[in-house]
Amino acid sequence: MRTLYGSLLSWLIIASSAHAQMNFELDDYRGRNHKLPDLVSPAFEEAGNPDCVYIPARFNIEAGDMVLSTDPEGVIYKLLSSLGHQHSHSGMAASESALRHNTADDDVIETVDSGLVPQRLKATGDYSLRDAWPGMIDQTVEAASATHEFLLNGGLVLHSSPDDPWESAVARQEQRSRALDLMNSFQGYYSFYAYTDITWNDPFTRAFGEGNMCSGSIYHAHRLSSNVGWTPEIVRSYPADVRQPAAQLLFDELYRAIRDKPDWLGQIAFAINSIAGTSLNEFARRAANQVVNCMAFDDCGNTGTRWQQGVGDGSSLAPDDIMNIAYLNMFISGYYGADTLFVYNAAKPLEQTGSYYCCTGFNFGSFILDGFETLTCSGG
Repeated sequence: MRTLYGSLLSWLIIASSAHAQMNFELDDYRGRNHKLPDLVSPAFEEAGNPDCVYIPARFNIEAGDMVLSTDPEGVIYKLLSSLGHQHSHSGMAASESALRHNTADDDVIETVDSGLVPQRLKATGDYSLRDAWPGMIDQTVEAASATHEFLLNGGLVLHSSPDDPWESAVARQEQRSRALDLMNSFQGYYSFYAYTDITWNDPFTRAFGEGNMCSGSIYHAHRLSSNVGWTPEIVRSYPADVRQPAAQLLFDELYRAIRDKPDWLGQIAFAINSIAGTSLNEFARRAANQVVNCMAFDDCGNTGTRWQQGVGDGSSLAPDDIMNIAYLNMFISGYYGADTLFVYNAAKPLEQTGSYYCCTGFNFGSFILDGFETLTCSGG
């Protein structure tokens, strides 16, 4: 088995926004070296001085806020937009400079090969389609932005209104804190099947067959916190007559993306498909079938056309479903004048402040004022 090269499976950017991650010093999830920085270590060589402190990039978010993102280039964004959705990924703010979310990295989904030629995607287990890696992760704003996990254009923050009366503000802050504590405890993989069945039996154990997706993880964090309004009744039912055309669109986009971009395969031996047992077209068909079967039935090893016989109904929550629930509660509170205490009662566009260094010492232009040494910060 081998990792699928390049961006072959770039279609996995649904709620996962699954782009290959870059090797950030504080956010290298390939090396499983995750940290949640409130402030980065002051000993950065790039600063040229051990007295310099690196201030990481920030979003206009606070701990417990929900962040929604849009990636129009993603295949599954096209799928969701065909259902009237605008956003394709979501996460929860851990601080102004970090997020926690559930995502999948398409580059590490392995293939099952014959000789040098891939035959299908690995169905289950480590680095597979069903148990997509990494699942629940922490990410800095810098990494999330650079790797297209969270994009500013079309991005949205659901938060608690700063104009709340004191009692309501305290109640919402407690809800956000409880939900974030649980999000930090979740350990599962990313599951494409969660778009059919949002059930998560054990989010606290990292085990094969246990996982969810981005908005599902947020839902369960609030539900298990017993926060106001996060009951199973809010889960949306997607009927078969809506899901079947979406499944066909998904298959078509996946098949086209793999078949029409053979350069994405690096040095894989499809260049000699005239003598190989599996052509690029055949592999594209099998892989596309696998993804649709995985999302519809959790039948992730099935390379056939089971989904064409009917994908049935689904019960789940896309990122925009949670956004709409928040908007509904805002309307109820505003129109009837009775605060529902739903945790998110305000929304704003996602914005970012760039990173910079703050340095001390006379060599960096600092000075003494009333006995205190100031910080001189260089923009970034």
